[in-house]
Amino acid sequence: MNRYSIFFFSLVLLLSCATQQQLANPYAHIKDQKVVTLLQKSFATSGGLANWQNKKELHYQKHGKLIFESGEIESEVIQQHDYYYHKNPSINISWDAKDGKGHQIKSVHGNAVKYVDGQVDNTAKTDGLNTTVTVAQFVINVPFKMMDKGVVLSYEGMDTLEDGQKVAVIKAAYNADKNEHHTKSDTWWYYFDAKDSRMVAYFIKHDGRYSYIKNLTYTKVGGFLFPKTRGSYRADKDRSILFTRAEYEYSNWKVK
Repeated sequence: MNRYSIFFFSLVLLLSCATQQQLANPYAHIKDQKVVTLLQKSFATSGGLANWQNKKELHYQKHGKLIFESGEIESEVIQQHDYYYHKNPSINISWDAKDGKGHQIKSVHGNAVKYVDGQVDNTAKTDGLNTTVTVAQFVINVPFKMMDKGVVLSYEGMDTLEDGQKVAVIKAAYNADKNEHHTKSDTWWYYFDAKDSRMVAYFIKHDGRYSYIKNLTYTKVGGFLFPKTRGSYRADKDRSILFTRAEYEYSNWKVK
């Protein structure tokens, strides 16, 4: 074997090893090692990254209320969420409206369609439906969703929430111009309990407004830690709560 053949063989071997190493390390795309360490701890508390990636189905019921600044309820709905992750992934979100009609959003391969009493609702806009599905997935997928490539994560140190809870902070920058699965170019701050690293809240800067969302209570199903109740608050730039914007209650969790 001449020296050029040896060089070529060595190069192929190095590239192969590098590729295998990258595949073996799901955190390879995250540059901040402190972020990696914190996420690993949070995943362990939340049920394990490998277990989450290997689930086949996820089901739960969501009771949501939107609330005006005055405290008056703007809207209220109970939805059934069904997620299927096998060969033909699909998402179904269904609910009964006040008029008694059954509504359903079905998403297959990222394309959402709305049905009313089994008939396609042609008045529903596809972009809005896809955003609804994306947001619904995001809520249940954090902290695991933070592993998505394209999100720039940085460790921001320690902080104290308004109730005195000590938290570690990860800042996430989303760029909709470079990543088509990012709905908006927003900045998020995720807060993790200083003791057990479970994700307890996040703060969002978007469209000139600030939202602050907290997991208030939890439940454990199938080894995974899920939110049981959550509060969503309109806040100022300093994270001070202005008023309650929404309340959510999650129940009947099932994981397969």
